[in-house]
Amino acid sequence: MPPAAIAPLVVVGANDVTRERLGREDSAIKRLARVGDITLADVAPKGSAQIVLNEATICLPLVACCCSNMVPPQTRARLH
Repeated sequence: MPPAAIAPLVVVGANDVTRERLGREDSAIKRLARVGDITLADVAPKGSAQIVLNEATICLPLVACCCSNMVPPQTRARLH
């Protein structure tokens, strides 16, 4: 992943408290985690790196990171 890449962040299963925190700390999370849009979802995106934090699952879709020519086509296809 290139150092300047900004990937989206997907949060699955967030409760009301977590949703409020995400809204309140949106700009800090984006800056510190170097992510773009933060979205809420019901299921994790296919081919995403995931970490569980309390009740929520934080997902980084790896497909978003595989747009460069440095990633072999067969790897990009597998992640889609």
